[in-house]
Amino acid sequence: MKSTHKTKSGEGNKKIDRQKDLISICIPTCNRPDFLRQAVESCLSQQYRPLEILIGDDSSGTASGAMISSMPATPEVAIHYRHNVPRAGQAGNINALFAAAKGERLILLHDDDRLCDDAIQHLTNTWDAHPGCLCVYGMQYVIDETGKVLPKRTQTWNRTYHRVPDEAGAQPVPLVAALLQQMPNNSYLVSSARARAMGFRSEDEVGDCVDADFGIRLGEKADPHAFVFIDTFVSEYRLTSNSIARSDLINRRQDLFYESVQAIRGGTEIAAARDVLLARVAVGATVDAALAGRKWMALRILLSRHYRLPLFSRWTLFRLICIGSPRIALTLRRRLRHYFLVRAANDFTLGDS
Repeated sequence: MKSTHKTKSGEGNKKIDRQKDLISICIPTCNRPDFLRQAVESCLSQQYRPLEILIGDDSSGTASGAMISSMPATPEVAIHYRHNVPRAGQAGNINALFAAAKGERLILLHDDDRLCDDAIQHLTNTWDAHPGCLCVYGMQYVIDETGKVLPKRTQTWNRTYHRVPDEAGAQPVPLVAALLQQMPNNSYLVSSARARAMGFRSEDEVGDCVDADFGIRLGEKADPHAFVFIDTFVSEYRLTSNSIARSDLINRRQDLFYESVQAIRGGTEIAAARDVLLARVAVGATVDAALAGRKWMALRILLSRHYRLPLFSRWTLFRLICIGSPRIALTLRRRLRHYFLVRAANDFTLGDS
């Protein structure tokens, strides 16, 4: 594998990577240098020190690497950049970053998201106040592609994922917090050793839902109260064209994730949280199973209690067509799905203006 590796530090030869307080920020990226710059700048603006920023680049070009090389040195911050050739993929890229992290605690930050001011200080203060803590996370602002905060979307987003004041504090059952997706897909502070040991599973195992799967497996092995939610905004989650509407050519394989979640067993509280998550992914999992040629799996999900769309609706009709003939369904999808999803996304944006 050919790669480049660049380190910047405002402390010259001073060793900071063995300091107990070092926080490692892991940023996987792919072909988004403009967003990546904003993500890195949000890390550099933190008051907390010392930091190391590790960037794993799956980009096809060199723009991201050149941008990182041009950034000025910052005291007590080391930047390590690696260009993955060939591409490592989402799970492989993140696992490599976890393996390289020198801090006892790390933060995963997606390249199109940003940390809020003093986010790391809030997270570490909470960690220090909770002995036995494994993972700390907070609320997220929802922003559009330009970086504008969408207030109504933000309120709905955090409420949907149980990030509300009444639920702040140490979570009695970490697995429940993970299944409800209270633990976000990134911007959490987690034990580096546990993150490495757990790792991200590949897309071949759980589809594109690798973030949610990681949180669930982390929660399964966590002691009671080891997940802590703080009623503070710590990151900005960016809605991009890829996150608003699914591509006609991409199968996210949510059916694989659906099966993985369905296999989870536990008491009443865990079962209830599991059903909430299954209901969230059932609609997409039906299409993904059909497009993967798993007709019986698709039909089983569609007829399950987790599928919440009306059986007599154009959406269910589309999924039945997918099961019968994925090729015809894809043609319909190219003509209709983008229109309806983008219109829905525009409604959200307009509602926040």
